[in-house]
Amino acid sequence: YGVVYADAETKGHIPAIQTQVVDSTGAGDAQTAAIIFGLLEGFPLDECIRLGVTAATLTLAEPLTAGLLGFFLLREPLTSPALLGILLIFAGLAVLATEQAG
Repeated sequence: YGVVYADAETKGHIPAIQTQVVDSTGAGDAQTAAIIFGLLEGFPLDECIRLGVTAATLTLAEPLTAGLLGFFLLREPLTSPALLGILLIFAGLAVLATEQAG
């Protein structure tokens, strides 16, 4: 499983990151928010999707993550270094989780 994506120029698949699900509340919202953030910041589509998968995975594993991500998305401008930092941490954790699972 994971996310299959496509637009007029590219298509691909970002695999799910294995995690123990503690609570699924907010995982889809976190994924959507992270993807939209990446698109608005001009990231390549595959990186936007990877960011979304990471945000969803962290939300599944730790319910407080959804609240933290939501707080920053509502309170900080999209160009905020704090918000970008949080999302880059998510992306870094996704890389580590993928390397450990593989």
